[in-house]
Amino acid sequence: MTSILDDELPLANVNEDPPSPKPYIDPQSWSEWDQDFPQSTINSYLTNSLSPEETALALTTPITNYLSFYAGATDDTRDPESVWSADTPDPEYIWSAMLATARQHPYDSPAIPALVALLGAIKAIPKPKQLRHEGLTYWTDLPHLGIEIRENWNRVIGEPDHSNRWTCTVEQWTSMNAFVAQLTVADVANYSLYCIWALRVALEDVPGQRSSVGDVTDLDHHVPAAAVWILVAGRVIYTEWLRWGVEESEITGVKGGTLWGMRGFGPKRWVFWKDRFGWVARQEEVEVKEETRRLAKMAAQRMEDIV
Repeated sequence: MTSILDDELPLANVNEDPPSPKPYIDPQSWSEWDQDFPQSTINSYLTNSLSPEETALALTTPITNYLSFYAGATDDTRDPESVWSADTPDPEYIWSAMLATARQHPYDSPAIPALVALLGAIKAIPKPKQLRHEGLTYWTDLPHLGIEIRENWNRVIGEPDHSNRWTCTVEQWTSMNAFVAQLTVADVANYSLYCIWALRVALEDVPGQRSSVGDVTDLDHHVPAAAVWILVAGRVIYTEWLRWGVEESEITGVKGGTLWGMRGFGPKRWVFWKDRFGWVARQEEVEVKEETRRLAKMAAQRMEDIV
């Protein structure tokens, strides 16, 4: 008679290799991590000619090791959430440091494409050094980068205010947009929707409508970032937007401003933006800053060249 055990537990194949033991991970491998580690590492990358690949591993290995050590644990002492603190290795600090670094450099600084190359190197980390955690692949998915960038788009443009860390200058805002635009062009991550947001607030609203700072200041706050999107990524995003289809697009977030009104994207909206850039470039009599007018003129010309 055949037993139940014979049916359910067949003899093991003696020729099969035993499963590989889980590699040992030294808990001290992330001991040097703290909140300042990503920023100092990125600073070294930009000043000491470290390669993007070397820097990517230096930034991510403590996080990968930390999560690997705690993965699958059943007791509270090895649950990452139960031991989390401000100095726990977390990708949020990498992304935050990258955005902070972008804000510290002019929009056309070589530091911006260097940061894009570093993010690309993080995304391309070889699979043996990657990890699945909470449904995300560390690092192909660039976990939580989108959340960090979206939070930074809540910043208030104006003079520096040390009592409010969410303020930023026009120059810092423009540099952050240049960074995200270059990420899109390099196909590291796609933030083309942010271009529509930049163009909408700069060109589709009556100046001064969104704030109490005055018409001219509103233009000076928002037009440079919108112009930089066109200068950096205009041809790429125009091609992509055409693939979206009809002008009355169903894509969330592409509605028009007061002066445009319609949703979606199409050649007519492109021409409207180009004409508005040209209008801004001619606003000498209302004291729009020279840099704002210069960038607006360059953007209008680039749009003319693209189409």
